Amino acid sequence: MKTDDRIRLGGESPNTGTSYLTMASPKSDFGNHSRRSVRPKFGSMAWFKSRTEDSAAAGSSAGTAGERAALLPNEEYRLARRPRPSRSRLWLLPAITFLLMMSFLTHQCTVWFFGGTYVTKGQTLATQLEYTHRVGFWIEGNGKLEGSLEVLEVGDSEEPKLEVEVFPLTWDTKGFSSVQLENLPTGVALKCERGLERSWFWRTIPRIKVSAKLYLRVEKLRELSISTNTLDLQLNLQNADLLKTVINSKTGNFKSPNPFKSLDTEIRTTEGDISGPFALYDRLRLLTEAGNIDIRAIPQEGTDTATTKLRTSSGDIKVGFEESTISRGFETAIETTSGNVKGDLLLGSNLFVKSESGDIGIHVSGTDSTESFFRTENSSGMTNVKVVGGRMRKVISYHTSESRDVHVSYPSTWEGEIHAKTVSGDIRLEGDGVEVTQELEGLVRGQEIWAEKGNPSNGRLIARATNGDVILSIGR
Repeated sequence: MKTDDRIRLGGESPNTGTSYLTMASPKSDFGNHSRRSVRPKFGSMAWFKSRTEDSAAAGSSAGTAGERAALLPNEEYRLARRPRPSRSRLWLLPAITFLLMMSFLTHQCTVWFFGGTYVTKGQTLATQLEYTHRVGFWIEGNGKLEGSLEVLEVGDSEEPKLEVEVFPLTWDTKGFSSVQLENLPTGVALKCERGLERSWFWRTIPRIKVSAKLYLRVEKLRELSISTNTLDLQLNLQNADLLKTVINSKTGNFKSPNPFKSLDTEIRTTEGDISGPFALYDRLRLLTEAGNIDIRAIPQEGTDTATTKLRTSSGDIKVGFEESTISRGFETAIETTSGNVKGDLLLGSNLFVKSESGDIGIHVSGTDSTESFFRTENSSGMTNVKVVGGRMRKVISYHTSESRDVHVSYPSTWEGEIHAKTVSGDIRLEGDGVEVTQELEGLVRGQEIWAEKGNPSNGRLIARATNGDVILSIGR
């Protein structure tokens, strides 16, 4: 007998006749062999069911009944291992929940998809306006509102009026329960009560869209004040001669298709954008919190200094000043927190551009101002300033950046003192007629440089960066 383990199928118990496993163990340390019969416990795969049919292909080795043991588990083991069907109906709860969620999402997606285009039939209302000095228009009702308000002008022979077209923005609604224009001593009120939307789970009030047109006589109109929450505002008063214009809006956008005359213009929005051409007379203030500003400023004749202030927190500012030969002073201040500033500006008596985390890319045209102060500030954005044209009589400029590069270019007509400084970057200064402390041919690299061009008392150019490069070019 060999000393390795071997397992043999076969052999029947002399008492019960049940098949069992016989295992021969290797020789023990005591020098004898032990022979034992292993009866597996219930549920073990060692129990086998004997075959009853003979196998001719098995040969002489399959002659005994014990050696013809089957490889399939016995019936008792198979029944014990069979999974029992559960009588619980708890699986219906997640199935029903899933169906309800899918129905809700389908309904909401349908309302969102068709909300802007699939509307019920709108209603059109109109009324004539009677006013002397001021007129008001407001909307009363339930539910959310969106749309636009356009202010137009009428001739002397026409009567001022208000036209309103109202649409309920929903795909399943009974429409309005009541819509009417009511003339009040202070103006006109649009009162609209909307019907409930027939939803699958609840009844909601649908949104409405309002398209209003306000026609005004402008020959005697001197002040214009408009306040709106969600309506987009469009001002089209080409022949107006206004002393003051004040516009306030929360989420609505403001657009001016054509420039209108207003000595003092102030427009404020919370989230709405401001765009269009504006005539710059005495004062122009465009302020927004989260909106963008994209305008074109057209300077006009005047005796006082024309001031422009553009400010936004998280939006971009794009402005274009038309080149002007008007002999007047200009003061411009542009500020943004996280947006970019780009465009064409005028270098008047005072020009200030600031951005916290956005880029500054501007072209500046010189004017006939006897003395100009020019300043740009940036924290984590690129600064690219190019001053072109105009007479550079006396310009005091200051350009700084914390962590990015500063690129500044001035025309050859500029004269003055130059001071450039950086902490961890490089300084490059080039230009015709620039005299530096070191005799290098128009190109200097270092941490701090003083230079001059022409008469040092005619101006001063200071450029500083903390972690970026300073690149200055004069007349190149």
